[in-house]
Amino acid sequence: MGADGGTIATRSDMVRTKDLDERPDYDAGERRHALWTLCRLSKHPLEAPVMADALGQLYNKDSLLEYLLKRGAAGASETEQRVAGHIRGLRDATSITLTKNPAPQRDEDGTQYYPYACPLTGRPMNGKHNFVYLRCGCVFSETGLRNVAAPKKGNDERAECPQCSAPFSAVFEPRDIECDITWINPSPETQSIRRDLLATRKKRKARTDDKARDSRARPARPARPAKATGDDHDHGHEHAPDATSAESVHAAQTQTAENPKEPTVHTG
Repeated sequence: MGADGGTIATRSDMVRTKDLDERPDYDAGERRHALWTLCRLSKHPLEAPVMADALGQLYNKDSLLEYLLKRGAAGASETEQRVAGHIRGLRDATSITLTKNPAPQRDEDGTQYYPYACPLTGRPMNGKHNFVYLRCGCVFSETGLRNVAAPKKGNDERAECPQCSAPFSAVFEPRDIECDITWINPSPETQSIRRDLLATRKKRKARTDDKARDSRARPARPARPAKATGDDHDHGHEHAPDATSAESVHAAQTQTAENPKEPTVHTG
């Protein structure tokens, strides 16, 4: 059927109107191809600069910026919010470096082409092999990274990125959001756990920020005068005898004047 101007809507145009999870007619192969080759927001092919979030989802940077602008103006759609609602700014995503697939694209055999691959093993980034990215943004297959950066005894699990030499902790734990290694497009179960952990961390940070603001807003208490110490009292007595002592001395002098003692007579 024709649309405005007599154009025909293609399957790629229609799929962009919904998230992948909302298309039950989208078969497993097509969905996998879309996950690893298209931006999760725009559904356009991934092209540099590309970014990845803590859930392992991939975005074109310009599409992510457009979403953030719409979000700020309350114009983001429900589908966009469901996909990227945890992203409040570019600081919540990492710029990644994708390596072109060295294998030539062959359209005649009918297979779907995957344009990116692991720089260590040459394996295509097609969803059949686990892929990860580091904090530095370099992307590898999990197998390739393990082969060159698996933690060894006595080195405190520290390693260097095989592509840019940036240091990282070689802890391979897909469900730990504090790790330096993040899985790209992990299983739905792992992604759900990571989403919950991100929400928990966000709430914890909000509580910490609230306490810090309250502390800054609370007026400072006035300083209390220092209490006198025992030494202070002792010095006071030395320089200013109390009234009781002065009265006692005066009374003794008066009594002596009224009743003088008789002189003692010594006889030979």
